[in-house]
Amino acid sequence: MEAGTDTGRISGERRVTLTVTDEEATEFLTPGEHFELWKHHKVGHGVISRRVVV
Repeated sequence: MEAGTDTGRISGERRVTLTVTDEEATEFLTPGEHFELWKHHKVGHGVISRRVVV
């Protein structure tokens, strides 16, 4: 894949924000952790880059 010209990201790559309401989310969602998004089938995957706890 080619690197994006203006963002330095790989072509087709998207940055998303996930909101998780589970009180134990900090136990399993840590920076560097891989994840997959599903909606009846796999629709995406990525790596957690940072975490904000509110």
